[in-house]
Amino acid sequence: MRYDLKNRMARVTDIIAALAKDIYRTLGSGHSEAAYQKAMEVGLRLQHVRFEAQKVIELTYQNHYIGEENIDLLVESNSQEVIVELKAMNQNLGPPEEQQLRNYMRGLSVELGVLINFPQPGRTKGKQKAEPEIEPEIKMVTL
Repeated sequence: MRYDLKNRMARVTDIIAALAKDIYRTLGSGHSEAAYQKAMEVGLRLQHVRFEAQKVIELTYQNHYIGEENIDLLVESNSQEVIVELKAMNQNLGPPEEQQLRNYMRGLSVELGVLINFPQPGRTKGKQKAEPEIEPEIKMVTL
C-alpha cells in the first residue's frame, strides 16, 4: 500500500475498522449485509464522518450504458475518498471480493478501498453473539 495515501487516510480507516469491530461485538453473527451496513451508517454519522450509502456506478461498454452497480459506502475525509465494501460471508475474503472492490475504485477513480467481512460461522436464524476471538476480517486495498 502506498505510504502517503495510507498516512493521509489513517484517521478515517481507523474509525471504519473500529466501528466494524464494535458492530460485530455488539450484534454478533447471523445478520444480513444490509443490517451491518445500516449499523456502519449509524456509527459513521455518530463519528461525524461524511459518507454516501449505496452510491450508483454506471457501467458502460463501447460507450453504451449496460447497467449499474451499487457501492456500499463512499466515505470522505480530508478531501480524499475511500470505498467501503461490506460482506457477511461464512468464508474468508478472497480475490473475487478484492476484484469487485478494485472495479468500483476504478469506476470512481478512488485510490483506497476497505473490504470488511462480518464472519458468519454456523449461520443460524436470530442473534448469535460473536465469539470473543472472532473479529471482522478487514483488508485495505489500493489501485
